[in-house]
Amino acid sequence: MAIDKMAELMKEKEASVIDISKTRAKTETLKAQLSRQSEAIVSSSAISENPQIEVLKRALSDLELELAGMLTEKRPEHPDVVAIERKLKKAKEELRKEMGVFQELSKDLQDLEREFAALKAHLKSINVDIDKHMSLLYAIPEKTFRESQLELKYEVNQ
Repeated sequence: MAIDKMAELMKEKEASVIDISKTRAKTETLKAQLSRQSEAIVSSSAISENPQIEVLKRALSDLELELAGMLTEKRPEHPDVVAIERKLKKAKEELRKEMGVFQELSKDLQDLEREFAALKAHLKSINVDIDKHMSLLYAIPEKTFRESQLELKYEVNQ
């Protein structure tokens, strides 16, 4: 009975290690995507620290100031005013898009990090169970123990 449980735990441990590796790889890929997009820190509060977002906000502010100054001298339908309004609209859309991408990727990364932590906790639990069952196996006389080890290796390798 202890042998069967050990074989089951060893298989479960192997599956957990594989899941952890996959999750770690996904996390690294997502972090690389975020860094390529110039994000500084991956959290919702970090949006304001994102260099690309900061550049867009600054450009938006500059365009708004330029528009305000221009409207003191020219009418709203003047070609220069219309051109600035178009640039302003484009900058707002770009900022909204950048923030959306950042928030989506940040959420995905946070989900992966939670999954990674859960998998590590599960692996730790499996290791505790393995240790518990190994101590039971050590209590068995030597010949029976050796037979149990061979059975365990056989079960795990199937």
